[in-house]
Amino acid sequence: MIPPPRFLRIGPRLITWRAVGAGPAAILLHGSPQSSRALAGLAHTIAAAGHCAIMPDTPGAGHSDPLQKPNLTIPDLAGALKEFVDAIGLQKFALYGTHTGAAIATAFTARHPSRVTTLILDGIAAWTPEERAAYRDTYAPPFIPAWDGSHLTWLWSRMETQSLFFPWHQQTQSTWRGVALSPPWHLHRNAMDMLDSGDAYRAIYQASLAFDPADFLPLPITPQLLTQATDVLRSHAARPPLDQLPLTLFDTQEDLHQAIVAAFSQSPGDAAPPLPAPTPFWRGTLQGAEKPRVLLHPAGASSRVFESELKTAGPIIAFDLPGHGFDESEMPGTAAEIAALIHSQCKTLGLSDYTVTGQNFGAVIAAAMTNTTPPLPPPGLAEHGALDLSPLWDGTHLLRAWRAAWRAAIFDPWYSPTPRPALAPLDPASLHAATVDFLRAGPAWQIANAIEAKET
Repeated sequence: MIPPPRFLRIGPRLITWRAVGAGPAAILLHGSPQSSRALAGLAHTIAAAGHCAIMPDTPGAGHSDPLQKPNLTIPDLAGALKEFVDAIGLQKFALYGTHTGAAIATAFTARHPSRVTTLILDGIAAWTPEERAAYRDTYAPPFIPAWDGSHLTWLWSRMETQSLFFPWHQQTQSTWRGVALSPPWHLHRNAMDMLDSGDAYRAIYQASLAFDPADFLPLPITPQLLTQATDVLRSHAARPPLDQLPLTLFDTQEDLHQAIVAAFSQSPGDAAPPLPAPTPFWRGTLQGAEKPRVLLHPAGASSRVFESELKTAGPIIAFDLPGHGFDESEMPGTAAEIAALIHSQCKTLGLSDYTVTGQNFGAVIAAAMTNTTPPLPPPGLAEHGALDLSPLWDGTHLLRAWRAAWRAAIFDPWYSPTPRPALAPLDPASLHAATVDFLRAGPAWQIANAIEAKET
């Protein structure tokens, strides 16, 4: 089970993080182009041993906003980590990082050694000048939406290839890892991480390629290199200056995770402060003198669809409904349950007297919240309103989401031949955003569609 996302803002920048467990604090930093979701298994193992595992999304990865800095560096990302731990009230903690996360952990410890009780590096790079030159322009190409959705075909091919070859863009006998291909659900999760990051993933990769551990080692705290024998950066441990660090290899992920727990238990961090309960994700503002307005989006979409309206005078907010957008909770099975949930979320934000409106499925929930009659559904909604976007071996579910987004910009409803009165935006960026909304919603889109068809 992946811990639910939590949200905080440092200035204008959104930070997304996850946490599980209670006790001594341990910060876990993910690799690229992944997010904190990739560390859920390790986090639960750490929590079961009596620690509190805290996993921030690196700026520009997952749902965290990127740093607005040209020529992003690993020390920049280490600085963002300090801002995060300060914001949640952590002083001393155990620190784990894998790949890019290991580079960030190293730079952070070099700057703030008194904050770190244990440093574990699970795969860390020591690139040669030749590798940096060879990978700089080819390893992380631009990830820009194409008019026909072909960037999604590239994405799935990239996810498959990087699980079998390292580096992924050199498919030869010497770069073949000789491992089994990851199952579709795992490839899909990695693809969603790339979709969440978008082209911002390149800045993180470029920072990782420029990172040189010789600039930071030795450290006041001796890092432990703990990694699986099959890790793609395994050979880097024999390169200077990493060859001066203690290295332990493990045959299985389970053995690796238990070793990490043992290391954290020997030098634990301070007790983590009480963690706030996860809060709903919303856009908008609570500031203003008018009666608050709450906006609810259609099935398969997110609060993103109200970006224009949210620029008007507040208070005005738009929630991501369950299982949609940045909300990863399960979609309840009835409109009444969802209505009660939104009422509760409004109460959490201090709203008591407000208006609520919505589009399509959002209008159904708004009707349930106000005890009014919901709108009539379009013909065929129950049968055709939502797609099954379960991961397929060839990645064609990504393209099906794109085609649905394209049709939704022209027809209303998307599955019908009925033209809209006016076209919705058809530029690649807009279609891509709608496609990502569909893919994030996944099964929640189907549940919401069934509720909308039944309730109306």
